[in-house]
Amino acid sequence: MRPINHQQQQFINEYLTTGNGKQAAIAAGYSANTAQVQASRLLKQPAIRHAVEAQQQAASIETQTTMQDLLAELEAARVEALAQGQCGAAISATMGKAKLLGLDKPKDQTGQPKDEVTKIIIEFMDDDQRIEKDCLVI
Repeated sequence: MRPINHQQQQFINEYLTTGNGKQAAIAAGYSANTAQVQASRLLKQPAIRHAVEAQQQAASIETQTTMQDLLAELEAARVEALAQGQCGAAISATMGKAKLLGLDKPKDQTGQPKDEVTKIIIEFMDDDQRIEKDCLVI
């Protein structure tokens, strides 16, 4: 593999930011008239393809770690809120987890949960709603 030059590295950085090869090529200094062709050619080069994939994988791992940290914090807040009788805060933490996981719209077109994880989140939400009703009664 040939080493990546400065202009190619600029292309890689811009491509990772925008996801658009033509825009990345233009931003890296390639001609706007040939940017689409240049982007296609660049993305086929093994060194560039490898660099893009490696950086995408690193970003994915970082995102997963951050998401896991946030989920753990939200769960700790939910448990503490329930222990303190702060039902609204517990529900907010549960809803925060659902949104973070993309499960805040948990039903498909038939009105049924999408998958087993969604069913578990719905059960948490149902538990929190029951707890909130119990708190209001007290």
